[in-house]
Amino acid sequence: MDLYTLEGDGVSLRRETFPQEICTVSRTNHGGHTGYKNKISLLHRAHRRGPFMLWTGDLARAAFALSRPAADIAPPPLMVGQLRIFADGVCAETVPTETVFSPEGAKWVCRFADKTLEIVSAIVSESEACVRVRVRGNDGGAKDAELTCTFGGPLLCSRPYDAGWLGLEPKPYPCALKEEKGAFALAETDGKEFCRFRFYTAEKAQYAAEGDTLTCKARGNELTFTVGIGDAPAFGEGSADALFKRGKEYFASLLDACRTQTPQPLLSAAFRCAVVEQDNTHRGDGWLEGGHWFSCYWTNNFQISAALALGQDEAVRRALAFFGTRKDGYNCIDAMGNNAWLYHTREGEKNYGYEGLPYYLYELDEYVQATGDISVVKEVFPGVDRALRYMLRIRADKNSGLLGWRHGCNAFLYQADSLSLPGAAEGKGRRALPFRNRLYGYGARAYGI
Repeated sequence: MDLYTLEGDGVSLRRETFPQEICTVSRTNHGGHTGYKNKISLLHRAHRRGPFMLWTGDLARAAFALSRPAADIAPPPLMVGQLRIFADGVCAETVPTETVFSPEGAKWVCRFADKTLEIVSAIVSESEACVRVRVRGNDGGAKDAELTCTFGGPLLCSRPYDAGWLGLEPKPYPCALKEEKGAFALAETDGKEFCRFRFYTAEKAQYAAEGDTLTCKARGNELTFTVGIGDAPAFGEGSADALFKRGKEYFASLLDACRTQTPQPLLSAAFRCAVVEQDNTHRGDGWLEGGHWFSCYWTNNFQISAALALGQDEAVRRALAFFGTRKDGYNCIDAMGNNAWLYHTREGEKNYGYEGLPYYLYELDEYVQATGDISVVKEVFPGVDRALRYMLRIRADKNSGLLGWRHGCNAFLYQADSLSLPGAAEGKGRRALPFRNRLYGYGARAYGI
C-alpha cells in the first residue's frame, strides 16, 4: 500500500519511503505490455515552467530536462543531467526518506543513523532550478559532513510507458563539459551551450570531471546547486532562500486565483493539481498536448475552456487567434509552428486538418459572451470561415449536416460527448456545427454589417 497523504495546502503530497521494502506493482501501458516495478520510483514526478523541467521521485534524486521545439509532434525531451547526493560516502537514495511533492518541486528528509539530510528542489523560473542540501544532527542542530554531489550524464529520452520519465531506451547525448567564470556548462559538439550549472558552498569545494559528469566534494553543513538553460537571467543570482521563495510564490499566486470546494479533499486536490498542470503545459500562444511527450499544440480543445473558467482571458484570446488565423487548417501544430497532421480523402486528396473546429466555435462563443470582445472574431473570421467551408466539403456526407469521421479522427472524436451532439447512424459522425450561425452573426457584428 502506498503511503501518500495530502498536505494541509490541499495540493502537496507526502510519502514515507523505505528503500528496503520489497513490493512490486504491475503496470500495463496502452500498447498492452505489462511490466512489474518496485513501487518506489525514481524520476516519476515532473515540475515544469515553459520548456524547462525538473524531475523528482520518491527517493532523493533530481534530474533536469528540456523540451526543445522540433518539426515533430513528439520530439524526445533532452535530460541535461541527474543530480545525486552523498553524505560521508552514503547515497541519500539508500536511507529511509520522507518526501513532500509540492507544485514547484520536492523536499526530501533523508534519515541517516547519526544525521539527517534535508534536500529541497524547486523550479524557480522558465530557465532555472535550484537544489539545496542541509545537514542536521539528531539534536536538530547543524552538523558537518563530507558532501559529495554528481551532476551530468545527458540522455535523449525515449517515450515513457510507465511512471519513469526517462523512457524505455534513453540514449546518451554527445556533449562536452567545460568551465566558465566559476560555473560549468554542458555544450553541444559544435560548442553551443545548452545547460549551465554551479555549486555554492561556504567551504572550498573540490571538483573532478569525468566525461560529461562533474563531481563536487565539500565538507560542511550546506550546499546549493543551481542549473539554468539559455541565457537564464536569474542564474546564480540572489540567495537560495530568495530563489525558493520566488518559485513557491509563482504557484501560490496561480492557485490563489481560483477556489475549489468539493465534499472530498482528495477530489479538491485533483482540481488544484489540474490547475498546476494546465500552467505546466502553457507555452507561447497555446498549451502543449503533453508535458513530456507530444510537445505540440493539438487543437487545444478544452485547455482554452479551462483557461476561460480560470479567468485567464488574455491567454484565451491569444490561443483563439493562434488557431483561428492559420491558413492550413486547424489541427495539430508542432512546436515550430507547422501543421503536423494531414489526412487523405477516399479520393486520395490530401487535406489539412480541421479536427478542432467544432469545439473551437463553441469556445469562441464562450469567450465573446464572457468578455464582450468581438474584435477577436474579426481577426479570425477569414481563416475560420475558410476552414469551416473546407471541412463541410470534405466530410459532410451527402449534405446531411452530419460529419463523417471514419476517414481520420482524433481530437475530432473527443469533442462529441463534450458538445452533446448526435451522430450519424452507427456512431459514424455527429451533427455539424451548432454554433455556425452564431459565428456568422458575430462576424456580421464585427464587420459592422
